[in-house]
This record gives sequence, structure tokens and C-alpha cells, in this order.
Amino acid sequence: MEDPMAEPGIDVANLPQIAALMSLAVAANAREAPLEGGGDPAFGTVRWRSLFSDDRTPTRGMVPGIAEFAPFGTLLPHRHGHGKICFGLSGGGVVTIDGVPHPLGPEVALYVPEDAEHGTVAGPAGLRFLCVSPRQLRRRRVPLFLRNNGMRPVHRRRQVALAKYVQNG
Repeated sequence: MEDPMAEPGIDVANLPQIAALMSLAVAANAREAPLEGGGDPAFGTVRWRSLFSDDRTPTRGMVPGIAEFAPFGTLLPHRHGHGKICFGLSGGGVVTIDGVPHPLGPEVALYVPEDAEHGTVAGPAGLRFLCVSPRQLRRRRVPLFLRNNGMRPVHRRRQVALAKYVQNG
């Protein structure tokens, strides 16, 4: 018997198998993940490697990615409806959260609360950090780990001030 509420094209008899596959562990190698981004001036020069996302891997619930910045690279200030955790891997820089600068480097973790304005400027050695968001949200032309229902860039003047802060120490 077919469920009239089921997705078109999905046989209801296969739902238990699909659910079982979605609960399996999945591994990702960051070295093998494609490097994306860097070409959209609306978001800065950040590039990223998406590790898990519900449109690419059989995962759901968490969206990790690695942000990669060249020396003095940027992720322009923005805000969205979910919080996230950032964990420094290499290099250094500053993540400004609601106007407060926070140094980020190896072994340093930051929590960015939901709807907080935040942006990043890498230091002279560049910056790499792991970023984990709680869920996959509506697809947009932004990094998978930054996708959301309302990412809103912030005024350019604030980003220039942030860049000067990083360069002057």
C-alpha cells in the first residue's frame, strides 16, 4: 500500500532502508574535499572545503567545513539565524562578533551565537579553521557551512576598520 503523503518517486517500502543508511557513520578527508569560493566580493576572499552536507553526503544535522584564508583574507561581516563553532587549525586572525574582536588561531575555539554579526580577517600568515553549523539550511551561493535562511552582509566600512585592526596589531 502506498502512502499518499510520501515523497514522489520514493517507494514507502524502502523508507526503513533509507533511514538506516542515514544513520551510518561517514568519514571525510579534508585534503580530498574540493576548495570552493573566493570569487564573490559580497562575501570576501574566504575559500572553504565542505566536509559533510545533506546535498553531498548521506548526513544530516551538522554541517562542518574548513575555512581557508590567504594572508589578510576576509569573510565580510554578516549574520544568520543559527549559531556555529569555529576551531583554529593554523595561522591566525581576528573574528569580530557583535563588534568585539576575538583572536583565532590553532587550538582556539569560538562560539558565534545565532544572529550575531560576525566577520573574519586573517593575519599575515593566513588562517584555517574548522567551522561547524547545526544543520543544513536552504541552499544559496555561500559556503555550505555558512548557508542559512538569511545571511545578510554588513556595511563595507566596518570590514575596512576590521582589516586595519588586524594589520596594525
